Amino acid sequence: MSSNDTTTTPDNPPPGTPPGAPTEGSAALSGLLRVLGAVERWGNKLPHPFWLFAILSALLAVVSWGLAAADVSADNPADGKTVVVRSLLSVDGVRSMITDAITNYATFPPLGTILVVMLGVAVADKSGMLTAMLRAGVSRVPARWMTFALAFTSMVAHIASDAAYVVLVPLGGLAFRAVGRSPVLGIVVAFVGVSAGYDASPLITPMDAVLSGLTTAAAHTVDPGYTVTPLAHYFFSIASSVVLAAVITLVTEKVSPGRWRRCRPTAVRPPRRTPPTRSRSTCAPRNGADCAAAGWSSWSSSRRSWWP
Repeated sequence: MSSNDTTTTPDNPPPGTPPGAPTEGSAALSGLLRVLGAVERWGNKLPHPFWLFAILSALLAVVSWGLAAADVSADNPADGKTVVVRSLLSVDGVRSMITDAITNYATFPPLGTILVVMLGVAVADKSGMLTAMLRAGVSRVPARWMTFALAFTSMVAHIASDAAYVVLVPLGGLAFRAVGRSPVLGIVVAFVGVSAGYDASPLITPMDAVLSGLTTAAAHTVDPGYTVTPLAHYFFSIASSVVLAAVITLVTEKVSPGRWRRCRPTAVRPPRRTPPTRSRSTCAPRNGADCAAAGWSSWSSSRRSWWP
């Protein structure tokens, strides 16, 4: 390669660029970091999930009161009867919320499936099966297939629900480090695969059970005999997991900055030089004065070799 060939990167700006001047890539990265920082700040201002549910419940009660005051009604498509909105802030509404709480919980459509699935996931997680399965998905993989293997393993990890973040994200950094690539990039790939591809998995996940139960309850408003199983969109989920893993691999290998593709070598600190120790002289001097003079001369010459 000729010495005149230069590649413009964040670490190698175009010729003539003043030192410290922002490049196009660094400006775009700074803008993205500012946006992500703003999202993080606003997200940190949200209250605890318990209070979020409490606030939404209070908001629902207020909305029901307003719709009831406006005499809003709708026709039930299953039997054609007219359903009138009832205020949750009325006497009957408060009585209904208190007395029907246990019934609503017990008759929640996906409750039984969720309990069985979560029991199975908990046993697999605590026994170490999930961790061993995820570790086997990224171990002994050639370096050229590491990105796709990690992204596809992230899709499989959706069966562990939120535990996938705890297990796979650090495992992704270790896997990329093992093949000589940036561990930060491995962490990013694992996090994107678990987050962006949520519920796209070649396996049945707990979310499939939740969505199928809710969809069945909604379908009963039209057809009381219709049932949606967790396998309803299984083939779509398998295809989505493969496509998303391929897209993550393509973006990582072709679009990501070149400085993240290879792990930079770690600078090795030179060993600390220690002063030589005074050793007992092996000469056979004629008297004590000659021995002292010989020892001092030897120590002084060695001192000059390491003293700055």
